[in-house]
Amino acid sequence: MSQTVGGIDVAKKAAAVKAVDNHVKNGFTVGIGSGTTIIHAIQRIKQNKLDVQCIGICPTTQDLILENGLKLTDLSSHPELDVFIDGFDEVEVSTKSLIVGACGRVAAVKIAANASKQIVFIADNSKQSQRLGQVFHEGIPIEVIPVAAKR
Repeated sequence: MSQTVGGIDVAKKAAAVKAVDNHVKNGFTVGIGSGTTIIHAIQRIKQNKLDVQCIGICPTTQDLILENGLKLTDLSSHPELDVFIDGFDEVEVSTKSLIVGACGRVAAVKIAANASKQIVFIADNSKQSQRLGQVFHEGIPIEVIPVAAKR
């Protein structure tokens, strides 16, 4: 692993640890997004032995929640979240505008964020840019919801 990659991974872990330590408490219902930084957040919840209900926005996150012995629930059972934690693909530093949702779960991210009392986006500084599109070159993520597309 190169020093750059290692440094980025250390920064991701530090951001995730700080997010969990500062924003997740026992008894919380926690929405959890996707991405490599989220892996560290899930591991920190486990390390802190927090008794929380977790809502994963994608199957991979749901699997990670279960693999770490955390409680998995859904928005139908818990329509209000105490906190939603997610990574992002890019942030425009001057405006704090984000590109989120490259995982393909744009609607789920918006629904979870809107259901949350608090939203925490975490990433390392490699996601910072002066103008959106400088770091994340894949375009603006969109999601087609099949039932809505048929209308």
